[in-house]
Formats: sequence, structure tokens, C-alpha cells
Amino acid sequence: MWREQVYDVSLQDSISSITIDQKLAEELTDAERAALGYVATFIGSECDWDGIANPEFSNLKCKALSALKLGYQCSNEHLGFLQHWFRNDQEVLAQLASCPRIPFTASSQQSFNYIYLTSQGDTIKVWFSAGGVNLPMNAAWDWTEENVFLAQDDAISLVRADKSQVIRSELKSDEEFQSAI
Repeated sequence: MWREQVYDVSLQDSISSITIDQKLAEELTDAERAALGYVATFIGSECDWDGIANPEFSNLKCKALSALKLGYQCSNEHLGFLQHWFRNDQEVLAQLASCPRIPFTASSQQSFNYIYLTSQGDTIKVWFSAGGVNLPMNAAWDWTEENVFLAQDDAISLVRADKSQVIRSELKSDEEFQSAI
């Protein structure tokens, strides 16, 4: 998964959009899907309501979860799959209990820049770059992270999460942005 500039006809402009290698996504093992699904649970991947948000907020569709065939964000399909695979990892199960539902239109959110997955034997590594914004606070941040998982006996556990230093910055105002162009 990575970002690239894509032309949007309705906006008559290019926008940064998440692109997913669907062929690769279809070849992933269930353990690899679980590792990526865990990471994608807590960071947005162009999540948007499928239609109008329903009263339970149970129809949030995210690009990464859709590519992994895990259904809507925080749905029984999504969480059930991850709870099965992480059934021996109490810390991950506790994190999944507070599954966030944040659409890409939220004033404060995080999103992926790109994700790399490597598997060797029973070790799965998910390395990613992500960033966030908080519009009311005029703040932005970026970081990288590597999550290492161990797959054993039809289950997976998070062994280690190494997060870089978070780089914080201020968002530019429209005037500052225009003068910088």
C-alpha cells in the first residue's frame, strides 16, 4: 500500500490517494492478513461511510480492511477475525476492544503513507509510515513504525512495536500555503 497522486474529475485536481496492490492482497496468508488488519485497525486508510452513517456507526468502509476482506471497521467480521488470530495475546485483544471509527472527513485523524510487509518463517514484519492532522489545533505529525508478529499454531501475537520519534509541525494557513507555492 502506498500513496500516489490521482486525478479527481469532480474536483478537477489531483489528490493524494491510497493505492493497494490487490493481487498481492489476495495472495496473503490469514496470519499476514491478521498482522496487516491489526495495524490498519488503528490508522486510517481512507475510511468513509458506506452510504450515510447508520445509528450504530457500523458501516465505515476502509480501503485497507476492504482489500484484506475484513469488512467494515470494527464490525463483527473485522474484529472476530482479529480476535481469533490474536486469541493468545491479551494486550492486543484489549486494544481491539476500543476499536476506533474515524472517517477521513474527521477534523483529527491519522492515515498511512505506505506499508511494507515481509514474512520469513514464523515471523511477520509490518513496517509503515503514517501521519496525522488535528485541524482545530492546527497540528500535524509523522512517524514510522515496525510491528513484529510471531505466527504459531493458527494464532499470531505481537512481539514488538518499534515506533520512531514523532515529528510534529504546524499546518500552514491558506495564505501561507498560497504564498509558498
